[in-house]
Order: sequence, then structure tokens, then C-alpha cells
Amino acid sequence: MYFTVFFLMLLGTAWCRLSGPKGRKGKDANDDIRLKGYCPTTYIAGDPNVPITYDIDPCNATLPQTPQCYFYQCERGEYEKFRCPDGLGVSSDFVCQYKKKGTGSNVNPCTVPFKDCTMSLEEKGLNDREIDVCGIDLVIAVDVSCSVESVDKIIMKQFITRVLKKLPIKPGQTQVAGYTFSKELKHITFLNEFNIKKEVIERFEKYSIDGKPCGTATYDAIEQARNVYFTEANGRRKNKKGIFLMMSDGFTNPPNRVNDTLAQIDKFKEEYPNVRRCVIGLDNIRQKELGNRGIDGSSEWSRLADPDCLFVETFDKLYERIYDITRKSCEKV
Repeated sequence: MYFTVFFLMLLGTAWCRLSGPKGRKGKDANDDIRLKGYCPTTYIAGDPNVPITYDIDPCNATLPQTPQCYFYQCERGEYEKFRCPDGLGVSSDFVCQYKKKGTGSNVNPCTVPFKDCTMSLEEKGLNDREIDVCGIDLVIAVDVSCSVESVDKIIMKQFITRVLKKLPIKPGQTQVAGYTFSKELKHITFLNEFNIKKEVIERFEKYSIDGKPCGTATYDAIEQARNVYFTEANGRRKNKKGIFLMMSDGFTNPPNRVNDTLAQIDKFKEEYPNVRRCVIGLDNIRQKELGNRGIDGSSEWSRLADPDCLFVETFDKLYERIYDITRKSCEKV
């Protein structure tokens, strides 16, 4: 009996030495962020190639005094460095969590307004020069439904503002219309409602990103483009080329209305064959929560977008595609 007790004590001691303290070297190998091709969480605060020291209390003097404007996001099984949207940074709790436990989050960490994270005009790619395009009629439909992350909605507004600042919005040149949609549609402006750039930008900067009541009525959004926003009564010009730009997660909700969305897409193509159709694909929160990272809204996106005008890159990369969305639709002036 004594031998049995001694043997169990010895075995327990050996096991403790092998496993180590919880949350440090004894963490499951599947939680190691340095494993190539695997991401335990979507976002982390630090460089995964730099060993984590697991500081006992990293949330005091060890933290940088200036806001952290960058984070690392899982892309195809590996972490890549990204910058937060203009004027936003990651929270201190997010950084502490990483330094103390080596863990991250599945929720976008860029949630805290930080003045030090405001980009310069040069970093934004903004200047007084407009894109060399002739006048176009641009209609923008923005998905603000509950299935799109709030931070993505903020980024969308910034992206739209950047596009508008680049376009020659003036009488006889470019006209812009827009609306948001979730379960309900909310008007922003018609093509012929404003012809001064400042006024158009102000209208887009003021639209609400509140998606309640929840739902994604993509079918209504496309029908409105057909029957309201691209009509001559609301400013559509026969002698100018048109662009329909939709920003959406590609998931009609309720799901039993998907066929209605596809039918509206086909009608739009038939009625407006000369209007260029572009889609910017957004992440869907629900799919992330379910762990379906490889599932996106491509079935709806690809049905609507022209083959060369479907964009699913990060918004940082999309800024480089402003020319593609507009210049290809019109001759150089």
C-alpha cells in the first residue's frame, strides 16, 4: 500500500513538471499563435514572430504610452499586420490580454478613438487633384445590417468619403446618389439632388450605421436602384455612363428571400445593360461566430458584379482601387 501511494505521488510530481503553470508553457499546442497555417483567434495585438514573455503585470509601465494603431489579423492561416481605420486604435485591454496571456479576440479591436492614430492627408492618399474621368452617374447602396461589424461600417463611410473627394462632382460632370439598407431602406441623396461636392459629402457623412430593425433586404435595395435611383426623374442622364456600387456581406436575410434578390439582379442587368455593376464584399458577423471563416456571400456578389468589378480585399487595399471603380467606366477628359 505504501508503495502504491509513493508511486502515485511520484507520478503526480512528474505530470506537474511536464504540464507547467497553466496559461504559459503548458498551453495546448493548438493555442500557439506561432504555428504556421493556424490562427486560434482572428485578431491579436503583437507580432506573432516575436516570443511572448507572458509578463506577470504588463498593463502598467510595460505598455507603450502612445496609442497602438496597428493590430495583426489572420489571413489564410497566418497573421498579417494592419492599421486601424483613420482616428481609431486598439484598446489597452486588448494589448494587455495579449501581453499577459498571449491571447487575442474574434472581434475587431479598433474601437477606441485615438487622435494619434489620425492619418495624414498623404497617408490617406488625398489631395486636391481629382480623378481624370468624364461625368458619371454613381449610385451607392450601403449595407448597414446587424450582420456587418460596426467597425466595418465606420470604415465604409471613410472609404466612401475618400471616393467622393476624388470625383469631379459638379454641374455637368459626376452625380452621386446613395441609400443604406438593412431590413429597411434609408435615403441619402438622389443623383440630381445636389451638384456641389461639399453638399454630397456632407449627406454621406451623416447617414446612420444603425442597422435596426435587423435584416438584409438586398432584394429591396436592388429594386430601389432599378425603379427609383437610376430613373431619369431622379437624375439619370442618357449621355453619361453609370455605376452601381453595392457594399454588402452578400447574405440576404431572411434567407427565404434569396431567390428574390437573384431575380432583382437579373432584372437590373436586363434593364440597365450599360450600367457598370461593382460590389465590395463585407464580412458577415454571423458566419464568424459560427466559425465559418471560409464562407462568404460570393453567390450574391458574383451574380451582381461585373467579372472585373468584385472587390473582397481589405479596405486598405481597396483605397488603391478607387481608380478601377471609376476610371474604367468613362473616357479620359
